[in-house]
Amino acid sequence: MEWLKVTNTTDDVNVTEMVGWYNLVNAALLDHFTNQIKETDTSGVWRYLIAFKNILRSIENFGISMVYGLNFFGRGVLQPHNYLQYVRHDVLGTDLLNSSLKFALQLGEEMTRRLNSNWTDVHERRQLVLQNVRQSPSILEATTYFDLMANYVTELRTFQKEVRKEIR
Repeated sequence: MEWLKVTNTTDDVNVTEMVGWYNLVNAALLDHFTNQIKETDTSGVWRYLIAFKNILRSIENFGISMVYGLNFFGRGVLQPHNYLQYVRHDVLGTDLLNSSLKFALQLGEEMTRRLNSNWTDVHERRQLVLQNVRQSPSILEATTYFDLMANYVTELRTFQKEVRKEIR
C-alpha cells in the first residue's frame, strides 16, 4: 500500500504496465479453454466450460479494476484514462459474471443469492469509484476497499471451484 502514498502521476503508467503482463498470460489460458469448449461433445458440459471460462475472465477484470479502485482511494480521484480503464474492467467483470451465473444454471442461482445478500459494501465502494468525485486520499479507505474486493474475488473463486467440480 506504500505506493499509494506517492502523489507523482508517473505511477499511473506503472499501473497500466502492471496489468499488461497479467492480460497476456490470461489470454493464452482463455484461448486454451476456448479450444477445449469447441472440442467438447454435445452434452451439457459445454455450458459449464463456458461458465468456467467467463468466471476466469470476470475475476481477471475485477482484479484489474481493483488496481484502479485502489488508485482512486489512495489518490482521491482517477485521471481520465485510468477512470475509463476502471469502468471498462468493472463493466466487463460484471457482464462476464452474469454470463457465468446464467450458464452454470443451479450453481449460478445459489451464487447469485450469496452475492446479493453479502456484498452491499462492495457495491457501495464500486459506486464511489464510478462517480469519481474528488475526495481526500485515504490509505484507510484504500485498505478497506482492497479487503472488500479481495473477499469478493475469493467468493468468485469459490464459484469457479464449484463449476470446475461440475465439469469433472
